[in-house]
Amino acid sequence: MSTTHSHRGYTLTHIADTHTQLASFAPYVPAINSHGHVAFQARAKDGHTSVLVYRDGEQHVAIAHKAQQIYSHPTLSDDGLVHCYATLPTGKQALLSSTGETPTTLTPALTTIGPMGPTANIHDEIAFRATNQADIEGHYLHTQNGIKCVADTSDIFASFGGLPVVNDTHHVLFQAEKKDGTKGLYLWKDGTITSLAESGGRFSWFGLFPMISKDGYIVTSAQTTSGAYNLYRFDTSEPIPLLPRDHPFESVRGGLIAEEDQIVYFATPKGGTLGMYVERSSQPSPIIAFGDELYGSTITGFALNPVSINQYGQCAFRVQLANQHEYIFRTEGLFEQE
Repeated sequence: MSTTHSHRGYTLTHIADTHTQLASFAPYVPAINSHGHVAFQARAKDGHTSVLVYRDGEQHVAIAHKAQQIYSHPTLSDDGLVHCYATLPTGKQALLSSTGETPTTLTPALTTIGPMGPTANIHDEIAFRATNQADIEGHYLHTQNGIKCVADTSDIFASFGGLPVVNDTHHVLFQAEKKDGTKGLYLWKDGTITSLAESGGRFSWFGLFPMISKDGYIVTSAQTTSGAYNLYRFDTSEPIPLLPRDHPFESVRGGLIAEEDQIVYFATPKGGTLGMYVERSSQPSPIIAFGDELYGSTITGFALNPVSINQYGQCAFRVQLANQHEYIFRTEGLFEQE
């Protein structure tokens, strides 16, 4: 059964830990659906990996085959469908789909699956990174009608960063570097790729985990050519900074969207340590940060990405402590007014 823990004034639900049968959740993040159910990759002390799903106060096995090595975070749909990357007993890498029965292999024609990803939408379309049989890296979208190539390195792109994010209107957001060295943020719609922002002008760097909401609201962190970091909205005619110009952070690493005006972001305050924040009364309010005391130890790491937040502002995240214990938590009531 789960327990709750109060930290910095926020309620955290304790989902899982490495005190007994489980050895590690790293380096992957947990996923959450709109019901607040949480899926996460776990490695047991005997070395076997599985995807576990927390719902109704209990853990359930979604994917577990002793001959398979699961090597990605999962996605989790509202109807319990899980997707992840795994090495099959044959040694082949694959994107797997499962509702708790025998997993289905979705990528028979691709040779290397990953790294980074996958993400999914309400239509059970899955965006993922892969390399094809011609050794060309790309972003792909698995749909009911087959696999579509979103972008690959056969043309203008040289490499991809982070993971592709698909939203409920079938659009795919991704970060890439072109063969001329330009880095940028790009959106795929119905086979057409649009550049949202590129380096060489206003920006010099973009966060690895851009996010697009179901309504097309696009957020990621960026650094300007003058060296300033901020969180920006990129689905408008001009990028809009979301934090005030005089914000207290020396760097801003990324953000996750619950709803349009509800964003969880990761930043390092001047003279401080990296933390996870929300805005309260127009001021940054830390949820957790490196160095925080927790369960008699201190936080040395945390991880979450676009699969780790739902529209109700619940976040699932992994925490590592200095004593080597790891935890999966879910936040509650992040955006409730004080």
